[in-house]
Amino acid sequence: MEGDFSPVREIVDIAEESGALTYLDEIHSVGIYGEEGSGYAEQQGVRDRITVFQGGFGKGLGGAGGYIAGPASVIDSVRTFAAPFVFSTSAPAPLVAGALSALRLVRHDSTQRDLLRARAAELKEGLAARGIPVISRDSHVVPVLVGDPHRNKQVSALLLGDHGIYVQPVNAPTVPEGTERLRVTPTSRHTAEDVQTFVEALDAVWSAAGLPRGR
Repeated sequence: MEGDFSPVREIVDIAEESGALTYLDEIHSVGIYGEEGSGYAEQQGVRDRITVFQGGFGKGLGGAGGYIAGPASVIDSVRTFAAPFVFSTSAPAPLVAGALSALRLVRHDSTQRDLLRARAAELKEGLAARGIPVISRDSHVVPVLVGDPHRNKQVSALLLGDHGIYVQPVNAPTVPEGTERLRVTPTSRHTAEDVQTFVEALDAVWSAAGLPRGR
């Protein structure tokens, strides 16, 4: 919800010094970060030092479902004792085929993630130029700070009603009170013109709602 990165390398260093296992959720970063698109741990050079990964075939890979990857002993324990796994059925063959194809594509072709990075950078620059506050500029997830639940819903409704753009408003208790936000995420299929259109629409709605700006 913050759109920021954890200090993965520092955490891994401490875990190794302490003899602790590491469990990294890469659900938002698989297919997007790293030279082969395997996630943020790869980008930070610690992919081989994480004990267990959690990831997904949705989001960056465009499918559905998820996975964990780790030592055989951990995986066997999950297969044996995790009730949601024990009582679930295997993924449908089309989903598995789609996930495999997506993994092969992102591993050898960075085009889509390069485009995503470009759109995210343009979005952040456009919002900053208009003084629209963003909670974190780390990643492709861009949380726009509104800070009030009612105005958050108002901004979302105005964007949809006046401009035909839907953005999910995120209110407490999902986020702390006073940090209500719009959670904006561009995709690789958006164009620079799409980003500009969105920034101009949000700029107009921001003024209509009387929200404060920072410079």
